[in-house]
Amino acid sequence: MFTQFKARVFTLGMVMILPVSGWADVNFSQQPLMAGGGVDPNLMFLLDDSGSMRWGFMPDGLMGGRDLGDCNSSVTYGSHTYCAKNVGSRPNLLSSRFNKLYYNPDVVYEPPLRADGEKMPDADFYNAPLDGFDSGSATVNLNTNYRAIMDDYYWYGRSGNKWRYGFTISPYGNATKAFYYQWKDGCGSATNASCYDQVSIDDDAGRQNFANWFSYYRTREMAAKAGIGTVFADKNLKQDFRLGWGTINRGEHDVDDADDVRAVRQGVRPYEDVKDSFISWLYSNNADGATPLQRALEGAGKYYETSKRAWLDDPSRSAAADNVARECRMSATMLMTDGYYNTGSSYDPDLSIYADNVDGDVITNDDGDSGQYKAVNPFKDNQTGRVSLGDIAAHYWKRDLREDIDNFVPVVKAKSKEGDARKTVGNPAFWQHMMTYGIGFGVEGSVSRDDAVSAALKGDAIDWWGGNSDEDKINDLLHAAINGRGDFFSASDPKTFQAELGILLNSFFDTTGSATGLDFNVATIESDGALVFSSSFESNGWAGDLVASTYGMGDDGLPEEEVGDQNKGWSARDVLATAVPDERTIITWD
Repeated sequence: MFTQFKARVFTLGMVMILPVSGWADVNFSQQPLMAGGGVDPNLMFLLDDSGSMRWGFMPDGLMGGRDLGDCNSSVTYGSHTYCAKNVGSRPNLLSSRFNKLYYNPDVVYEPPLRADGEKMPDADFYNAPLDGFDSGSATVNLNTNYRAIMDDYYWYGRSGNKWRYGFTISPYGNATKAFYYQWKDGCGSATNASCYDQVSIDDDAGRQNFANWFSYYRTREMAAKAGIGTVFADKNLKQDFRLGWGTINRGEHDVDDADDVRAVRQGVRPYEDVKDSFISWLYSNNADGATPLQRALEGAGKYYETSKRAWLDDPSRSAAADNVARECRMSATMLMTDGYYNTGSSYDPDLSIYADNVDGDVITNDDGDSGQYKAVNPFKDNQTGRVSLGDIAAHYWKRDLREDIDNFVPVVKAKSKEGDARKTVGNPAFWQHMMTYGIGFGVEGSVSRDDAVSAALKGDAIDWWGGNSDEDKINDLLHAAINGRGDFFSASDPKTFQAELGILLNSFFDTTGSATGLDFNVATIESDGALVFSSSFESNGWAGDLVASTYGMGDDGLPEEEVGDQNKGWSARDVLATAVPDERTIITWD
């Protein structure tokens, strides 16, 4: 919860109040209408580079213990020798009905985008790269030499006197033509091979589609690269933001002017300047490590708190007379994971405070605004077993991260009306802080995103720790998104992941493009019938409206919108929609 001690009304865009009796004192912001007053927001993207990202199946529960027993044979693809296993009791790994990563004939697998927004080349079915993101990759003839590669390092089996780490699966462990398993509806166990039909890839369209899947989407890491790269390289993507990036296993090091920061590899820079570098880094990254999500999120927060350059006009250099910090810059982190985070001394964050259970300090600005985080439902969780993602998100949201910068960060109104297609919690923080966005891939918690947002809007409690151990960790990621006033999604397959990431990124742009930089005080309303003009603008879509409403002084002394016939307001959008074009008078000025 957030408490404000000075009555303040926020709308999307710009607010201006004119009492009917005449002009009043209006506190106009010095920032223009566009997002954050035209100041590009910061976005830090943290990629999961844990070892499980190399797996060719999802979710985790499709596989059991690591020991595969004896290999039917060994097979070498590229430079790696795998344990070649028979299908046996694992036919579900070869069906998209159960393995959400495996080839789905109902999905069109397009090559991902290059940094210039053009598609990468289609893969060749007869000479398909093992890694389509690597121009020097070894290749496979999918017409004669296909085995489904499920893992290249974790599971192990015995082949003669040798251990083979990683495994493939195919009928009798043999090479064959590319295929998938089709589940027979109404059949028995998912681990019974007789419940599937083996379907070979025999048509031209199918061969092309399968080859693209094999080279670009076959593993969690490849599917994530394809989804993230395609979203960020889209030619229609808004460009006026600053992007930084990192990986969750990155250890402590210096970034810009921030010392000993985990996770962050590149500090924020104008996206147009670093798009090529980001896409190149993304496509060349190789997963290998654990899942220290708490340390990663803490690293992003520490970067925003200790790097003055993150808030400057030009973050590539130090502060100067021509390179100043902007008090209205919004900052966020997107944390992506395919798994359940590790706990223990090697993974725990430095933070030792259960921050979401503790009220924040009162924060003010030079306009006399005051605000404070209150530890109430559903932001608090009363959990004290370990410092959680929810605690870390709250820690970097509720505090003024840069006391040397004035507190005029634009705030965001919650979307809570019945007509709002996607309800959001809003963000009332006007001080320098970090928003948190959570991204799950192939993982599910016991609390839904919509239920969490609804609880935040109503002040209801959420049992963040009411699932099993794995579910609670994803609940915690969702909780971090709520505490950090961002958003969240979890996708079970590559197509949904890419679509939801696009929605989330555009939601972030909408947030920064519609936040208000203006306010008014209750003293502004000197008589009943005051007019409030609110201009809304969504930079992602170039649509907006100018709405006039009449406000009066409520019994509690706060501004109160009049209802029914008492409200003499109007919507410019509605008026223009009914206007006859030839009868409109358009006034211009040069």
